[in-house]
Amino acid sequence: MTIQNKNKLLAACFILALFICYYLAFSETFSVKREYDNLKDQQLIAKNLPAQLISLKQKNKKYDSLLAAYQISETSWQNNLLYRIDRYAKLNELKILKIEEPHTFTSNGLKVSSYAIALSGDFDNLLGLLYELEQQANFGQLANVHFIKEIDYRTKATHLEMRFLVQVIN
Repeated sequence: MTIQNKNKLLAACFILALFICYYLAFSETFSVKREYDNLKDQQLIAKNLPAQLISLKQKNKKYDSLLAAYQISETSWQNNLLYRIDRYAKLNELKILKIEEPHTFTSNGLKVSSYAIALSGDFDNLLGLLYELEQQANFGQLANVHFIKEIDYRTKATHLEMRFLVQVIN
């Protein structure tokens, strides 16, 4: 056997020894290290749980107070919207002309509902309703507002009609 053959055999045995060492010792050490890291991460998460729980309780109280402030109960969102519009219309002499069925579509993975509503009355009162719905009651985003001045040819009287869309992300 020549020296070159001995060196080749030595290199092959060394590589074989590395594979055997890896499968017998190193692989178990690496798996135990991964498990240790996972347990350490879980320990950190468990350590922060009381602080997160307190934070979530505070947020829950805050949202409950907001719901009480905006007079939103357990009923559906649509019922609350109709209640606010009806109450405002009675107080400010507005006439509800039409409330259409909600149109629902999905945009970028979000479910968006649009409510089309038509009212008639004085411009200031109609504008006040829009302000109340969007700013004070936070019922959603006003997507479109359209005012129409209509003439009743029989009585030759004019009245203002407003049509608007309220969009809500469900």
